[in-house]
Amino acid sequence: MVIAEKISAGDVGAEWIIDCLEISSAPANISPLRKRVMELLKELPFSEQERADVETALGEACANALRHGSTDGTTGPISVKCMRNASTVILEVADTGCGFDPDILPVSIPGTLREGGMGIFIIRKLADKVEFEFNNGTTVRITKYCKSGS
Repeated sequence: MVIAEKISAGDVGAEWIIDCLEISSAPANISPLRKRVMELLKELPFSEQERADVETALGEACANALRHGSTDGTTGPISVKCMRNASTVILEVADTGCGFDPDILPVSIPGTLREGGMGIFIIRKLADKVEFEFNNGTTVRITKYCKSGS
């Protein structure tokens, strides 16, 4: 399900376009969701590297929602809100999970290989800003600014 709307950002006057997407929490749904969001961002002047950063961060957030986003182990919904203007994208990935404390995640050591537990570390490295909200589930808010200007 996709819902789109346009809003104005008050005094700044920047037009924001907002799309809301929701899928059931199943591995087969993550790739089409990622592709759909990247299609929504195609008009933004991001460099190839910035685009890749956004796609990878989104993929990690969706993978975390898939793995950890259900309070009872069933497949609850995953929703993505894609907000964008001419120079910024904000992605909110939300699930129904009980949340976690992002401040006590284990520190990842560069150059070491380990399975799992790297998603938030990767998102933080690729995004300009990462925020968490725990209200009736978990929401990860990923902000990326267009720095390339091309």
